[in-house]
Amino acid sequence: RLFFRVSTTFLIPLEEKLWVYELQIETPSNQKIIEVFPIQKSIEDFEYAFLSPHLWWIHELGESNLYTIIITLKYKFHLIDSWTAHIGIRDLQLIQKFHYVHSDSIHMVRI
Repeated sequence: RLFFRVSTTFLIPLEEKLWVYELQIETPSNQKIIEVFPIQKSIEDFEYAFLSPHLWWIHELGESNLYTIIITLKYKFHLIDSWTAHIGIRDLQLIQKFHYVHSDSIHMVRI
C-alpha cells in the first residue's frame, strides 16, 4: 500500500472539480495506472493499494524492480506542477521467537 500526503498552498479559492491531483504509476512491466483525486483542501492524503507488487531486491538476490511515480497538479486539465520519483517496494517482516528458560522463576528470552 502506497500512502501519499501532498501539501499545496493555494492563493485563490479552491473550486470544486477544477483542481485535481493525478497519480500515475508505471510498473516494472510497463503497465500504466492512472488515478485522479479531486482537491478539497490544501493538504490531501491519498493512497494506492497494490494487489501483487513486483518487489525490489538487491542485485545478489533478484530483480531490482522500480516503479515510476508521477504526481501532477492540474487546473482545468492544464498541468500546473509535477513531481516524479522512482521507488522500489520491499516486503519487511518482523518475526519474533521466544524461548522460555525454566528455573525458580520463569524468564522469557527474545531470540
